Amino acid sequence: MTIPGLQYGSVDAGGVRTRYVKAGTGEQSLLLVHAGGLVAETWLPLMRRLHADYTVYAPDLLGHGETRYPESPGTAPHRAMTEHLLAFADAMGLDHFALAGSSLGGHLALLMCLERPQSIQHLTVFGSATSFASETQVLETLEKHRREGASRPDQKSVDAARDALLGYVAGQEVEDQDVIIHALAQAAARSAVIESRSRLFSELATPSAVRESRVADRLDTVSTSADVIWGVDDPVSPVELVKDAARALRHARVTTIPACGHLPYLEHPDLVARLLQESAD
Repeated sequence: MTIPGLQYGSVDAGGVRTRYVKAGTGEQSLLLVHAGGLVAETWLPLMRRLHADYTVYAPDLLGHGETRYPESPGTAPHRAMTEHLLAFADAMGLDHFALAGSSLGGHLALLMCLERPQSIQHLTVFGSATSFASETQVLETLEKHRREGASRPDQKSVDAARDALLGYVAGQEVEDQDVIIHALAQAAARSAVIESRSRLFSELATPSAVRESRVADRLDTVSTSADVIWGVDDPVSPVELVKDAARALRHARVTTIPACGHLPYLEHPDLVARLLQESAD
């Protein structure tokens, strides 16, 4: 099934040429922030279901896909990524928008909400250990991404991309799987992409960067309506962290999904779409 209004494009966001996927014709805008190590295409199943409710935008993060991480970002890595996403929103003319982020993308969405709360109409966070886990756990997760990002291009293939994606979703087949895997493999085949991503995660995976970007104890000021959505079988962000998320985001509706791993919007797109449609009403 095609996705109405599906477009691929690129735009200058804060001086960085940024690749994005856009779909839908809805009056409300929705900005989707993908997980670390993935690409904008992971949101395609959700775009297919939300095209009538929202106009949906999904950029490649700094250091991911075809969006390079600057050699001299001039600021701490989490701040550089947050500022880049806000610059992308500005470049697309988004003054007020719903915002959803997955894993590291959920962390960045929270930082965006703290930075520009007046712009965010609704916030959704999917399974984000980097937002709510201990500093030690966060460093371990980011270091794993750094090692994976440092792999040489000739070690990457469609099979490796498939294994990486299925590792997030408990091995189950997902919608648009071939498109997502192709985008992951295509990005991983470029040495410049590998270098950019490796450098990003080297900077993210430092105690000072993790400490500076901590959000869990700063969210009491967030009054934006919010959803926290977590897979019960998440292999990356343990579901026990949902209790910490609920304490930090006191106004959030919390949904845990059985038989679901790290990417609920890929594994249970109908349910996730329904939750986001409810937030739009």
